[in-house]
Amino acid sequence: MTCNLKWINEMRKIYSLAVAAVAMMAAASCAHEEFDDFQPEGGKVTFTATIGTDDADTKAELGTSENGKPQTMWTAGDKITVHNGKKGFEFATDDAGKSAEFTYDGSDFTADKGVVAVYPAGDHDAEIKEKDGKTTITVNTTVPSVQTATAGSYDPAAAVSVAYSTDDHLRFKNATAMLKFTVSTPGVKSVVFEGFAHETISGNALVILTEDGAIESITINEDGTETSVELIAEENFEVGSTYYMNILPQTFDQGFKMYFRFSDNGVKYLAKEYGNALRINRNTILNIGSLSSQLPELSTNTPILNEFKLLVEDNSGKLLNKKLSYQPSSQSTTWSNVTEEIFEIDNENHKITAFIPYLYDFNLVPTFDIPDGTALLYEGKTIVCRETSIDFAACKQLAVVNARDEFVIYDVELVNTGLPVVVINQETGTVSSTSDSEFAAASNAWFTATGAKWQLKESDWLMTDGVDNFMIYNADGTSALTDKNGATVNKPVLSSTRERGNVSRQMPKKPFAVKLDKKHGIFLNDNDKTNDLPAHKRWVLLANWKDRTLMRNAVANEVAAAFNKTFPNDGIAWNPSGQFVELVYNGVHVGNYYLCEQIKIDENRLAINEPYDEEDAYSDNAAGYGYLLESDDGYDEKWKFMTKMYIPFLFKDDGNDEMLSYAQNLVRGVEDNLRNGNYSTAYNTLDLTSMVDFLLIQELMMNCELQHPKSMYSYINNGKLYAGPVWDFDWNTLAVDGNFECGYSYTKSMLEDASPRYYKYILNSSKYPNVDGGDKSYMWYPMLVKEATFKAKAAERWNAVQGALAQVSANIPKTAEKIRKSEACNYAMWQVDTKSENIRGNRYGISGGDVKYCGYCGDETMTFDQAVQTLKSNFDKRISGMSYVSNQNWPSKSVSTVIW
Repeated sequence: MTCNLKWINEMRKIYSLAVAAVAMMAAASCAHEEFDDFQPEGGKVTFTATIGTDDADTKAELGTSENGKPQTMWTAGDKITVHNGKKGFEFATDDAGKSAEFTYDGSDFTADKGVVAVYPAGDHDAEIKEKDGKTTITVNTTVPSVQTATAGSYDPAAAVSVAYSTDDHLRFKNATAMLKFTVSTPGVKSVVFEGFAHETISGNALVILTEDGAIESITINEDGTETSVELIAEENFEVGSTYYMNILPQTFDQGFKMYFRFSDNGVKYLAKEYGNALRINRNTILNIGSLSSQLPELSTNTPILNEFKLLVEDNSGKLLNKKLSYQPSSQSTTWSNVTEEIFEIDNENHKITAFIPYLYDFNLVPTFDIPDGTALLYEGKTIVCRETSIDFAACKQLAVVNARDEFVIYDVELVNTGLPVVVINQETGTVSSTSDSEFAAASNAWFTATGAKWQLKESDWLMTDGVDNFMIYNADGTSALTDKNGATVNKPVLSSTRERGNVSRQMPKKPFAVKLDKKHGIFLNDNDKTNDLPAHKRWVLLANWKDRTLMRNAVANEVAAAFNKTFPNDGIAWNPSGQFVELVYNGVHVGNYYLCEQIKIDENRLAINEPYDEEDAYSDNAAGYGYLLESDDGYDEKWKFMTKMYIPFLFKDDGNDEMLSYAQNLVRGVEDNLRNGNYSTAYNTLDLTSMVDFLLIQELMMNCELQHPKSMYSYINNGKLYAGPVWDFDWNTLAVDGNFECGYSYTKSMLEDASPRYYKYILNSSKYPNVDGGDKSYMWYPMLVKEATFKAKAAERWNAVQGALAQVSANIPKTAEKIRKSEACNYAMWQVDTKSENIRGNRYGISGGDVKYCGYCGDETMTFDQAVQTLKSNFDKRISGMSYVSNQNWPSKSVSTVIW
């Protein structure tokens, strides 16, 4: 069938659409002619479609050529879309065979830049653009996720091919790949194909063609796509017959699966698995071979799930056999044996759920109860009770089926707290115990349940390869541990643990330090890269036992980070970061911990000059080393000194007499200048901005540790003393209004207090008998907050950091939600006993005293939500109440009211 066309240049052309065999041979090139604008004279436009041996494969249906290979054939009723880059026109054929004529019945067909042809016809968007002498051709296509099964052939509506040309010969190129298979199991209604990783294989895709008509790329669109293709037979699949399925080209990183259904929308039965990575390109046929399914012996009993649980003995090393719990009657934590974890079954809504807070290995063997003659299926595979392992990280549904193909699908949810899980095994060392007899009974649960064999605080690190190790997992079970180069580490690393802290190590829930044999980092898959922790050997796990919210250390670290972000070029050089985790220690889940960077001199932490090394010739280079110092009234380090104001400074790294003398002279020189009013001279060797930032952080958090002092860090670098990093905020911070003397402003306390404040160990020590009686604690800040330069710098930096602090406030409820499940589990194990006499004051020498005088925050008896709200409220009050910083009107001795 033909019709006459009137070309603008009065030339006639006949469009020939060449189609080739499904063998997918590459098309030979041919010369292009100029493609002129044209307007049909009226009536019908007809194209002749032919098959050429040098043309690419296309369409329609499979016949059999003389050599026995499948050959594409056109069928009557086939339709194509011819697109001029602005609009598509539908052409149809009444012919069949290797050639056919396609006709468009209309007079509005035009083209001036070439044409794009698409099979099958549809609402395809196409563009033909010219820019910088180059033509870009794109067309949107759709591969249906549901296709019709035809024995010996394929669904023509699913085999998409496209063509572009500026001459009279359109060569179609296949945009899809084909899967070829036979079915050997009778009664199959449909076959389903999908990737193990649920890759997109059907739906919308964008095809980009080159100027010579070749397919340059196929991009799967984000929207309107599917992760499976289902081939459905009108009756059932013919046993032994060959079938074809079309999919978008895709890389299957973990392989693919194929399933049978035996009724419309029936349950899936596994028919084939391929567990290796595979790329299936367009224009290819993947011969999968024969599909079959071994069906279990089934009865017609009603499918239902009566019981579903996990036995500890079937899941050794994954489920833990001990559980800690707090007993109010004895005011202590005890432990009990655990034999199983039970799923809650909701048969009305067909759901089963379980919560195992510490779980990190989700490959578990279940035990269950279903009616006789029914089967439990996961991913189409029959589950054998107490034998088959299921990956519950991926398992979202289980099905119970019977012989009539009746089934019930249960939604499955097995979750942990959503936090990373730290797993530590420690066998080398001495069994530790608390040194405080008042807490010995409460500590008993920790040591007896875990068999803890860490080292005492003062002892050497001990670790035995193959016995003592550390590992951290993301909540989904993937590794969060990296080597020093950032590569993922998938097995535990050699480690040692040691008790840490002074007062906190005597509490029932134990904090401790960890040392790895090599530097490792922690990179989490929570999309929040601020939680990533760079490589180092030394880490700490903070228990936060005295903190009802568990969050005070984390909030303080975020405040410090806000200062670092606002002032990247000065101030405190570095402050530690951390991450909430679940901790499993020696096979016992011991609750929520804050995994934190330990303060150390290192390129990934406090990056100052390298510390002292025994192999260095250090004696004549004391000024060249970086010094990390701590001011703490424990005064328990080997290398230490006291200033004239009885402020203790302790070396956190090893030292010698020359280093001690250098640091002591520098620090005492700063103090002498401050006491003599020579502030400008003092600032030559005392860093002003870090001193300001440090006080503002302590003031905002209401951290009373400064008054003793305890856990107050500083460092010397290049002949100058700096304040920081900040540390230790788990109690005495952001307390309930009026709860204790530091429940308002530092400066009010340290300036109003007229009585001398000494350190108890000084008063009782023969080493320092000549205390002059006129000095106070709070380090040097009572002098600094009266000095104009310090106050002006504080106002400048406080005003600049307000926006960042507002974000910290907004993050407090977000962090609470992040740890909500974990906090509930932790609270069931560990509680601050605010009623006990020893908590209320005996250990502080206040017989019959009240908790508010003992360094607690006043929220211990609140619910978690109440405590979090109080924490945020007090944080916001502190921000607004510290207006005296902005207006440089710091409190003085005349202040008589609480400052908020």
